[in-house]
Amino acid sequence: MSDYSDLTIIIPTLNEKINLKSLLPELFRLYTGCSVFIADDGSDDGTLEMVKNFPERQEPASLILMDRKRKILLPGKDNVFSKTLQKGLAPSVCDAINMVSTEKFAVIDADGQHPVELPGKM
Repeated sequence: MSDYSDLTIIIPTLNEKINLKSLLPELFRLYTGCSVFIADDGSDDGTLEMVKNFPERQEPASLILMDRKRKILLPGKDNVFSKTLQKGLAPSVCDAINMVSTEKFAVIDADGQHPVELPGKM
């Protein structure tokens, strides 16, 4: 089994709770030790609550949620947000990339457009 502790998978989201419920277990199954960083642009479908209560965390820092609209980062860090946040896919991804602490990262969509096996082949 490979160790992916040097990989963060960034998932930009907006109202993707249903997709994340099936995607997250698959990512943690395929990429043992990876971190998953959800860069959310202010979902109102319960994404925040679902991630807070996600049962399959590998360790406290393996699942990170950045809610850009509410300026929440879980697990919490202080003062990580600028005063003005530009909405959209590219700014969400760039904000997440700036917070990644692993050597490698990949960006995939939550809706299945990008095969979950792709990061492991890069």
